[in-house]
Amino acid sequence: MYFPPHTEHDDVIKAALRVIQATHYYREDDPNAGAEQEYAAEQLALTARALVQAVDSKPEDEQPIGWRGTKDSGPDTKFCVLCLSGEHQRVDNAPTTEVKR
Repeated sequence: MYFPPHTEHDDVIKAALRVIQATHYYREDDPNAGAEQEYAAEQLALTARALVQAVDSKPEDEQPIGWRGTKDSGPDTKFCVLCLSGEHQRVDNAPTTEVKR
């Protein structure tokens, strides 16, 4: 059965709430609002990475079902920050489309 690493899981939730606060509830007259939004987004990415590493360090029977079973799993996988999976199509693998004028 999967139980998330509590410290890392709580840190991701706190960072996500900070992103929401920085993007939706900032004061218009705050000169540091943009910097806070950037910082909050960076902290969310860092805490998500720490959660992924904590789950990766657990024994396989304590990880979520399918955690290592994805085709893109491995130490070099770039995970989706929102759902912490590697199952989405990567942006860097997306086909380039040219706009014809």
